[in-house]
Amino acid sequence: MHFSRLLRNVSLAVLLSCTSVIGATAQTSMTHRVTEGETLFKIAKNYGVSVQQLLECNKGLTPDVIRTGQTLIIPAPQLPKAQPVPARQPEPQVKMKDYKVKKKDTPYSLAKANNITVDELMAANPQLEADNWKLKKGTTIKIPVKVKKSAPKYVGISSIKVAIVLPLVGSRTEHVRSVEFYRGFLMGIEKLKDELNNLFDKEIGYMPAKQVHMLGAEYTPLEFAHSVCYPEEYVSLTSFTHHPYREYFALEVPDNVMHDQFLNLPLDELMLHIQKAVENGHPVCWEGDISEEGFTHAQDNYVEVQKMELPITPTSRQREFEQLRTTDDHVMEIIGTFLKDKKRYYVCRNSWGRNWANQGRIYLSEDYLRLKTIAVFMSEAAFLYDQGPKPAPQKPYI
Repeated sequence: MHFSRLLRNVSLAVLLSCTSVIGATAQTSMTHRVTEGETLFKIAKNYGVSVQQLLECNKGLTPDVIRTGQTLIIPAPQLPKAQPVPARQPEPQVKMKDYKVKKKDTPYSLAKANNITVDELMAANPQLEADNWKLKKGTTIKIPVKVKKSAPKYVGISSIKVAIVLPLVGSRTEHVRSVEFYRGFLMGIEKLKDELNNLFDKEIGYMPAKQVHMLGAEYTPLEFAHSVCYPEEYVSLTSFTHHPYREYFALEVPDNVMHDQFLNLPLDELMLHIQKAVENGHPVCWEGDISEEGFTHAQDNYVEVQKMELPITPTSRQREFEQLRTTDDHVMEIIGTFLKDKKRYYVCRNSWGRNWANQGRIYLSEDYLRLKTIAVFMSEAAFLYDQGPKPAPQKPYI
């Protein structure tokens, strides 16, 4: 097919579309005789169509000049496409089930196990308020169970396929126009890809770099991850009394979305591992709570617990955790330890910049770590470090 014939057929198709039946109302096009003082905008508004639709259905018509007495083809107004109404999410129904309290059950552990909040559990059992919300073994309590009806599944468009038919025969001019059209189409596709990539970067983050450079060597992101980030090279430690010691369990904190396992150790043993690791040159990743008054208003960058919180025991630590006063709201790096006035402190490097605290470092007391630590991460070499010559205590970075 020649390009000119293709162009004529396209024009004919556009003209036919102006006189075709539109939608379920079966409205057809009509004609209008221009009267004095009328404009295309006024005519389009009176018939509920756009100026662009008038121009497409009246070949040679310009938006600026129309003549009195001129006959125009008025396309039938297109009905707006129905927009899909999102399915209303049904409200979950709440039912109650009886539960007999077992040994070591706590409001926090039961709430986490049943995917509810501690407040919801307390609201379902107001009788426990008289006992300060303490759970006694063998007592029967109510646990809310949310029954959620499944919403209808929405199936969207997964892909769009586009086909372009270009003339293979014709004059040289038609070939040039075809090539220009094809190039323009490819440019449009490239622009669409760029806009989509920008959207993805904004919403889900940038793609990782193709190479990672470290110490003069070049890695792919996967090679770099495999060379320095083997999971078995690190250990995750914690200390709580609602799980058996020296066993792994999934720590019940909001950030543990992957249900990672932590080795549960007695509190004194956990603190000894932290001390030995940093004394022998191994940094420790500390995850814990910094919402305490002692942290937000640290005196000379030394963080202490309140006197009423002393002494720090596994029981008092567990109580702070279950009452959500110790949460996993921040991470810092422990890089050293020292003694001051016979008290042990740990040097922590924060990520808030060198203008914060003492050039980005702050000193947590041992009591603060005992009370406010959620978990620590250290290399396996630091965790398995055997007895050896103990180096002299480090001085703080001042």
